[in-house]
Formats: sequence, structure tokens, C-alpha cells
Amino acid sequence: MEGRQGLPKSRWTVCDKGPEPKDGVIRVKVNDGTWLLEPIGDGTKTRATYYLFTDPGGSLPTWIANKANSSAIPDIFVALRKYAKEPRYSDAR
Repeated sequence: MEGRQGLPKSRWTVCDKGPEPKDGVIRVKVNDGTWLLEPIGDGTKTRATYYLFTDPGGSLPTWIANKANSSAIPDIFVALRKYAKEPRYSDAR
């Protein structure tokens, strides 16, 4: 985790040390992303910014990848909101 002005930030990228190439198997070439969490107002709310760039590789049309992201990303935020409301996080700051 790295921070900008004390803000929590997490970044990841694909590691090229994965399994060896295999005929008939398409591996994701690019999967870079970042989470940035920023307090809003009096600190009782948080703005979560999620950046994701993927290139699934192979001959998968871009529109299919975009369609998958358009449903998966909102689902991530729904899950994040659900978990943030759990009692174990009520005192987190």
C-alpha cells in the first residue's frame, strides 16, 4: 500500500512470472489497477476511486471485455459498500 498525502492507495499489475504459454490457452496480458480511498467532508464518508485497465489478449473483441467490465465494476462497489457496513468496520477510520 502506498499513499498520496496520507491517503491509502493500492496498486497492482500482471506479473510475467506466471505459467508457461500453452497452446489453446489465452492469458491476460495487461491487468493494471489502483484503488484510492479519500475521506469526504467530516470523515464519516469515503470516496473510493477504482482504476482498471485490462487487455485480455487473444482475439476477444474489445466490446466483450468492455461489457464484462460494465457489469463487474459496479458489482465490486456494491460488495465494498456491503462489507464496509459490517459491525467489525464500524470503528475504522
